[in-house]
Amino acid sequence: AGVAALATVGVASGPGPGRPGPLQDETLGVASVPSQWRAVQGIRGETKSCQTASIATANASAQARNHVDAQVQTEAPVPVSVQPPSQYDIPQLAAFLRRVEAMVIRELNKNWQSHAFDGFEVNWTEQQQMAGPWGLEHA
Repeated sequence: AGVAALATVGVASGPGPGRPGPLQDETLGVASVPSQWRAVQGIRGETKSCQTASIATANASAQARNHVDAQVQTEAPVPVSVQPPSQYDIPQLAAFLRRVEAMVIRELNKNWQSHAFDGFEVNWTEQQQMAGPWGLEHA
């Protein structure tokens, strides 16, 4: 009867001054519980810690085997002796040019009619481009 009376009183009367509603914050006093573990440890005089057992360490180093650099270079240039113009075989050179003239002109005409280099412009000046220093910046 007591439980039923409490249930009906709470529902019938509803929340109001001095009467708690179904959902209400409640503040209680501070509870303090002393540590039994610290008291027991203090009596025995033991210290405990959460550390791993000591680990045996050793220093070792690794070295690379002997390293040898090798480079490939061209052979030393052999000085070319240029003959003075008076020593050229002018008749033999003229005969060679007469033999190949028709073939050279035919190839030049084919190349002139080719569209392989359309839009290409010859730039006779040497480009001297040097890239400036580059850096990374945070945006």
